[in-house]
Amino acid sequence: MCMGMDSMMQMSPAMMFGVAAFWGLGIAIGLALLAGTFYLIWRFIRAIEKRNEKL
Repeated sequence: MCMGMDSMMQMSPAMMFGVAAFWGLGIAIGLALLAGTFYLIWRFIRAIEKRNEKL
C-alpha cells in the first residue's frame, strides 16, 4: 500500500488527530528523555567538580 498524498486525503480527521497526537507524544517523550539524560550528566560532572574542590 502506497502512502501518497491521495491516501492522506482519505484519512478521517479523527485518524489525522490520532496520528498527530501520537507523533507529538513520541517527540515530547523523546525530548524529555534527552533533557533528563543531559541533566543527569551535568549533575554528575558538577558533583565531581565539587568533590575535587574539597580535596
